[in-house]
Amino acid sequence: MRNHTDLINTIEEVIMNLMKNAAESMCNNGEIKIKIFQRKRNIILLIQDNGSGITKEKSISNI
Repeated sequence: MRNHTDLINTIEEVIMNLMKNAAESMCNNGEIKIKIFQRKRNIILLIQDNGSGITKEKSISNI
């Protein structure tokens, strides 16, 4: 079982990868929106960008 520090490090790594991918897919005037809130006992993290997105060839089903 992972300890608390390992879990925090993993979450941090996931968020940083999402942010990096979002930034790399945007043009000069791109925008990244981050929302984080609590709903009952859950933490909700939303990351949205206006980049080009994933092409059909690189879709999630192919990763």
